[in-house]
Amino acid sequence: MPIIGTLPATLVNGVTADAPTVQSMFDYIKSQVNSNAAASGANSDITALLGLTTPLGRSFGGSSAFISTSASTGSANAQVVASLVPNSFTKTEGNRFYFEAGYTNTGATQFNINGTGLTDVRKQTSSGVVALTGGEIVAGDIVSGYYDGTYYVLLDDKTAAFGAATNLASASTADLGTVPSRNVVITGTTTITSFGSSALTSRPLYFIRFTGALTLTYNATSLIIPGAGNITTADGDTALVEYLGSGNWRVRSYQKASMAPGAAAIGGSYRGLSISVSSNTALTVTANAAFLIDTSNNPLSFTSVSESIATGSTGAGGLDTGSMANDTWYAVWLIAKADGTIDAMLSTSATSPTMPSGYTYKMRMGWVRSDGSANLYRTKQVGNKAVYIVGTNPTIGRQLASGAAGSMSTPTWVAVATGSFVPTTATEILVYATTEAPGVSSTYGIMVAPNNSYGAYNSGTNPPPIVGYYAIGTLVGLVTICGSLVLESTDIYWASSGSVSELYCQGWIDNI
Repeated sequence: MPIIGTLPATLVNGVTADAPTVQSMFDYIKSQVNSNAAASGANSDITALLGLTTPLGRSFGGSSAFISTSASTGSANAQVVASLVPNSFTKTEGNRFYFEAGYTNTGATQFNINGTGLTDVRKQTSSGVVALTGGEIVAGDIVSGYYDGTYYVLLDDKTAAFGAATNLASASTADLGTVPSRNVVITGTTTITSFGSSALTSRPLYFIRFTGALTLTYNATSLIIPGAGNITTADGDTALVEYLGSGNWRVRSYQKASMAPGAAAIGGSYRGLSISVSSNTALTVTANAAFLIDTSNNPLSFTSVSESIATGSTGAGGLDTGSMANDTWYAVWLIAKADGTIDAMLSTSATSPTMPSGYTYKMRMGWVRSDGSANLYRTKQVGNKAVYIVGTNPTIGRQLASGAAGSMSTPTWVAVATGSFVPTTATEILVYATTEAPGVSSTYGIMVAPNNSYGAYNSGTNPPPIVGYYAIGTLVGLVTICGSLVLESTDIYWASSGSVSELYCQGWIDNI
């Protein structure tokens, strides 16, 4: 936009201009300049100002953002920021700054920006602005913030999540608190017994990734691990750990790189388990899900499991060693390789089966038993409850005892061994019993208990947990009772007052 318009007169060479004419031209020029020059704000077509020795202030349209053309100097927690554009930065509320960090901070931090002196730096939280604790500023990253009238406040916090991944070499004490980030990549294979004591309980969570095989050593106080056992790591395994203070840590979760997506990191468990003995020499194990563990309690998960076992073979899918024996309990095991191969196997061991080559993961799922001819009894297990299937083998119920036994009124208890009827890991035995009166005027009955400290059948203060009796003159009668007993030893106890009395084992509840 032109500042001066058309002059009121024209000067001509050789013609003398009188004073009024000259004065009118001067007055016109003066009026046009005062109306249209920059001072009046009328020159909107000005797009650049060059050569200013003093930058425009914010109140005159100057910038409130200042950018440093070099990385910060000084030290990690006292960083000096210079070479700002524009160069007029002052500690004025609302002024913003941007610079490349020359250091990663390790604790409370101050900035000296444009020679204005060291000033404390804060970060934003849901509870207001707080001092830095380390890792919020990472060397090489761009730092942005503003002056709030008291502090420099960061606009971005590198630890809002966990920060940049930072390597830490494995060691007996791998001190996570020495890492400026809370996103830690642990390298090496040295056994770890502690994560140190320099971390802060105000920011207690650390995300960890392992690059190789090492042992995390369980401790009930200082390194609490799910499953209360050691973990052998593998490349790509991750964990979330929490600092509890005083050098104590808890592994909140652990994810194997080889684990099925969405599977929980739990050891030795199942969902929807069923074990069915289908013939004298074969059985099938099925489960909706199974979580097997290795000797370091590392889990491996499987879904839609269906595995068969043939007693005539050895190794995966058969017996762990040897051949079928008479009257013997066999633990049913699911076994697996680290590559995800899963199979089933029988072993006489409840804790340490002989594992086929390459199989390192296992879980005991239940038990089956052979008879006097090394044939399998037909059993059906659902979850942790197993029962004998009467029909082919055994053809009748598995009888624990029969005939008159002890005294129901004194009482006198008779011990009955359970080892041939329920496995060593059974927590309960399922029993049923029957007695028949021969038609004489007497009291007949039967009673069963887990120990011999219970009273008589008609005790008003200490009756047995399972009891049945009658006194009906000369009539013939039959009593049948059933129930379950928590096993307190390898024996249960019974008494009966009729010679036609029988005690049977229906099945058991297993400790899995």
